[in-house]
Amino acid sequence: MLAVPFVASAQTQEQKIQEFEMQRQAAEKLAYNQLLDSAIQLSQNGEYLQADTKFRQLLRSAKSVPSDLVYYFGVNSFHLNNFKQS
Repeated sequence: MLAVPFVASAQTQEQKIQEFEMQRQAAEKLAYNQLLDSAIQLSQNGEYLQADTKFRQLLRSAKSVPSDLVYYFGVNSFHLNNFKQS
């Protein structure tokens, strides 16, 4: 009978770990999206150097680079006369 509570406890612990990981990933994605939105807004307002800093931060942190980030980074780079990277 002692083994049953241990198994239930182990499953509960595993569920807690999975839930924590899902929350961490959701928070990471939210922070990424907020930074991207901020960079896009800066670029659209003509604040290209500030936007460039944020776009580069996003590029450094991205495991795979989404197409919308590539597009907005290219447009912003064009406005900075960085034609090779745009």
